[in-house]
Amino acid sequence: MAGSRDVAREQRDRAWSRFVWTVDQTCADDIGRAELGRASAKAMYEMQILRDDDEAMGNIVLELITGREATWTNTE
Repeated sequence: MAGSRDVAREQRDRAWSRFVWTVDQTCADDIGRAELGRASAKAMYEMQILRDDDEAMGNIVLELITGREATWTNTE
């Protein structure tokens, strides 16, 4: 059981690392980095990477970045 929690925690940590990288890139002054960040945000939004409680906060930020409104929710 502890092993599955460790795996879940690692997956969550990786998802948040990607999320933070995406937001950092999107907010960059460099046009190329900002465009890359927006593309990453769209991909994250469509891939539904964030789960559980993280999903609500992540959706708000990704909606602001992508200009899209969430049309899905996690039911797992």
